[in-house]
Amino acid sequence: MANLAGLLLGIWLFGRAVTETCPAVLCGHERTESCGGYPIRPSELLIQQCLQQDFTCQMPDFREQRDLLCLPFNGNQYDLWNPYRSVVGDEYADFDWRNEDEVCDSERNLCGKATYCSEEGKCRERKAAKETCFSGECESGLICSLQVCIPVGSLPVGNVTDSQWACKGFTLDKDLQMCVNPAKSKGKLPIKCQSDADCVSTDGSFSECVCGLNPQGQRYCNLHRGDDIMQTYLQAEAERDIKRLRWAYFQASFYPLFQENPNCVDEVFPVPFLYQRYKQAQSSTIALAALYLTLALV
Repeated sequence: MANLAGLLLGIWLFGRAVTETCPAVLCGHERTESCGGYPIRPSELLIQQCLQQDFTCQMPDFREQRDLLCLPFNGNQYDLWNPYRSVVGDEYADFDWRNEDEVCDSERNLCGKATYCSEEGKCRERKAAKETCFSGECESGLICSLQVCIPVGSLPVGNVTDSQWACKGFTLDKDLQMCVNPAKSKGKLPIKCQSDADCVSTDGSFSECVCGLNPQGQRYCNLHRGDDIMQTYLQAEAERDIKRLRWAYFQASFYPLFQENPNCVDEVFPVPFLYQRYKQAQSSTIALAALYLTLALV
């Protein structure tokens, strides 16, 4: 877990780093113990795959120009860091998943997707649309709003609710009582930037201007809540849809890192690697479903 924490800290520092210029990120070809460094000039970061199997490169902290280390990496463990791991289903073996009417808790004995842990500490069947509820009790695709199960994202702007997930844009006003339109980025995505001042939204707020992983040393703006990519992620979060949530989480949260990448980035750093693998898995699932539908209609 210490190595995992180091990876996540590196990602956070990478996003928060404030420098006047970002180095150009280029693919290297020397097979050394280091997976990244500045051997030629300070403005060029050369990256490459780690020699050791099941190792990945630490994310760069652009405040310090130093060689990047290869760290032990387990994709499943990294995915378990996802904050939705305990609410998206029973795919994870490290939890003791409980069936209906069995004893449960919020720590390890968790109820599967079809049930919730009731006040008496037992798994109960989730509630259907229009049934009376408390938070966390509704079926997948529904949300508890003012103690009634309704479809996720079904309330237009101006409606009163006590859950952001009930709103069409998944956003409440400052008093957390009414659905409002979420702020969108001004301009066509991706937005190149020099500072946060370039990352303005429709409501006047700003997102962060973040160094990307590209050969131009270019910065890009983080997304705003109303941007389509962020809305896709929020929809998956609201519905606890693990197949979409896995790739949508990375795409929305680390958006600047996926712009104009050199070919080797997906093989070197953990976030682009997992994003591409999850996206490919989702595409394969959709393609397979389409094939089955075509065969059924023949």
